[in-house]
Amino acid sequence: MGKSKHVDDSKRPLTDEQYRTLFARIDQGFALIEKIPTPLGAQSNYRYLAVNAAFEKHTGLRDAEGKTILELVPEVEERILNYYDSVVTGGRQIAFEDHIKSMDIWMAADVFPTEVSERIIVLFTNITERKRAEHILRENEQRKDFFLRLTDALRPIEDPTTIQELVTMQAMDFFQADRCYYCEIENGNAIIRRDAFVQYLPSVAGIYPLYAMPLFDTVIRAGRPLIVNDIEKAAIIDENLYALCLQLQVISFIDVPVIKNGNAVGLLCVVQRKPREWTHFEISIAEELAERAWAAVTRAKSEEWPPNSLP
Repeated sequence: MGKSKHVDDSKRPLTDEQYRTLFARIDQGFALIEKIPTPLGAQSNYRYLAVNAAFEKHTGLRDAEGKTILELVPEVEERILNYYDSVVTGGRQIAFEDHIKSMDIWMAADVFPTEVSERIIVLFTNITERKRAEHILRENEQRKDFFLRLTDALRPIEDPTTIQELVTMQAMDFFQADRCYYCEIENGNAIIRRDAFVQYLPSVAGIYPLYAMPLFDTVIRAGRPLIVNDIEKAAIIDENLYALCLQLQVISFIDVPVIKNGNAVGLLCVVQRKPREWTHFEISIAEELAERAWAAVTRAKSEEWPPNSLP
């Protein structure tokens, strides 16, 4: 007679339903996913076999079970799928924090192998709010530090031209820009007494009639900052202005006018020689810096002004 074999249920792989039941009540998002065959060289893809109730709260994705990651998030970053691939091929747990730009969320995840080939478990938490709070805190510290150093540096200076030189140099360093300058607007002219610029760029210090500087005139008429990330894509840049920008190597810029009593009195310009996505934080720093530059120059001019308009 053959002997019956006892199977230890504790060593059997959990079923999809058992996984779902096990993680149903936890606050973390849970997903049991399985790698699906893809053509050689194609991006990896995974199918959701089971998710818990918290899955939608953390991801915003609905009715995920049975669908693939690329069906739900077609533009998901390849590096996220690479995390999963490393667990499938390596058989070891990993943890990661990453920004999923295609979903505009931050995730903290632990990824575990299972007893079933090609299947892995992902436990994750949406940490977007925490990351945003940390980002705001860092920006506030940066703002505080920058303007504290600027204030300390400006305190002993009485010469308006030296003030402009210091402001533009510190601004260029903070923004890691290629050029920075502050213009005084007087009698229809833009007066640049000092500018800061990287090596191989010429100085643009001088007096410029506003009618001959369409970019300045555009900013002043608008009465608000003009932000251009790339002159190739900016509708406001016409053919003539485009040619001038190329000549001056102005590809991306922030121009901030200073308006007092309805009139333009100053203009701060931060310039890059290549396309750049200016952030809201950088724009806000430029706006505050323009006001501070105007205030410092005005204070110095009220006390003493050199006899020549351009030292």
